Order: sequence, then C-alpha cells, then structure tokens
Amino acid sequence: MSAQPLRLSSILGEAWPEPLVTQVAACVEVGGALRVLKITKETPRSRVDFLVLNACRAWADVIVTSGRNLRLEGGLSYDLAQLGADRELVDSWCSDRPPADVAYLTSGRDIPLRHPAIDTLRKSLFVTSREGGRRLLDQSREQDVGREVDLLTLDEVGPREAVVALQQRNYRRVSIELGPSTAGELHRAPSCVGQLLLSTFLEQSPPELVGGSLLERSELEQRFRLTNGVELPQESGRWRFERWIASDQPLGIG
Repeated sequence: MSAQPLRLSSILGEAWPEPLVTQVAACVEVGGALRVLKITKETPRSRVDFLVLNACRAWADVIVTSGRNLRLEGGLSYDLAQLGADRELVDSWCSDRPPADVAYLTSGRDIPLRHPAIDTLRKSLFVTSREGGRRLLDQSREQDVGREVDLLTLDEVGPREAVVALQQRNYRRVSIELGPSTAGELHRAPSCVGQLLLSTFLEQSPPELVGGSLLERSELEQRFRLTNGVELPQESGRWRFERWIASDQPLGIG
C-alpha cells in the first residue's frame, strides 16, 4: 500500500484564530519534560518539521527571534524558496501573504548586520534598549550596511515586552522562534502563547543534542489542549507532530 500524500492541515488544521501568538519547537521528551533539540550538524532532521516551521513563517505577520540566533546560524534563512518543490505544500495551506517581518530581540552587541537573513524582501526590526539601539547604529556604520536599521526601543527588554509592543503595532500573527531560556518567560502566568506546534523526535537522542526544558508534559496537558497530532517516519527516525491550543484560546478550524 502506498503512503498517503502529506497534507499540512492534518497537523496544522485549516484556519487559526486571530490575534494569535504561536511557538514552534522541535524537541524530545526526557523524564516527563519536553526538551528542545539543539541545532547542530548532528541534529536529527525532519522534512515535516521544516515544513511546519516554514508554514508558520508563511502565516505570520512577524517572526520573533534573537540576535543570538543570527550569530550562531550562519545559514539562517526565512526565504520560502529554500523549500524547493515542498513550497507547494505550504502554499496550498497558506498562500498570498506578504513576507513576514522579523523582530530580533537583542542587547545590540555583536550583531552581523550583513547576515543574509537580513534581506530586503522583509522588514528587520531590532527590539532592544536605548543603549542597545545606539550600539546597533554604531555597528551599522562600522559594517557599512548601506540601509537604515529599524529599531523598536523599550524600557524593559524581554520576550513578553516584545510581544506586547509588536501587538500594539498591529501585528496580529506572531510566530515565536526563541530558545527555551528566553521563550520560557512567555509561558509564565499569564501566558502569552496561544498555540504550540511541537515536533517531537521519538528515538533516543545523544545527551549533547538535548537542550533546555520547554515545558513539563503535565504543564502542557493542563494548560493546552491537543487538536491535531500525527506520528510519521522521517529520514532520521520516528517523529510526532502536534498542534496544541491554549485552554483559553478559541479553537479556530481544526
């Protein structure tokens, strides 16, 4: 029997409520805790995880990430063309949207402003303090960037403050791509996260690939409800892909 063709709606549903803050994470479960997978050359790969990540990027008005990710991931890209033929799967689920803006949460130190992810196809917004803004402007001159650096300066700089400030700027579709230590602040009561898209690697993972804790399984099941879930074999082994909606969040269309 041939495998059924992949439909992203089996994982993501058909439509999401607005406004909505969504977090995307690839993880493993260790001792009842969901721990993120570190991004290295040895990290288990999954075509479907990459599709889910980019589908969320296609849906979003703004992607919230960090300056640290720019420093660590030289190949980081938000261009959907990197999907190749799989672009059709994302377009069939979410199409005709302008490229999402990207908000970088940063102290303003050591930002590679010529990184290819900071392209001209989308707005790059640096969320920082006033001092961080001065650092970034100095770096833009030193690096001869040749374009204006867009700043969103805040008195208190953190993921929660960034999300609130972006929502006040009429960003209704917010996608979170932050590490667990930073994103963890968003899950403290009252939580800012309305939806979790989890790609869970079900095989044994070497300890060096296991990162920080995202949530305890008990917390996840108490504060979110599972709307979609499917287990699929991938090139690296078995994975489970799930969509969890916060208990106080409207469901949308599952």
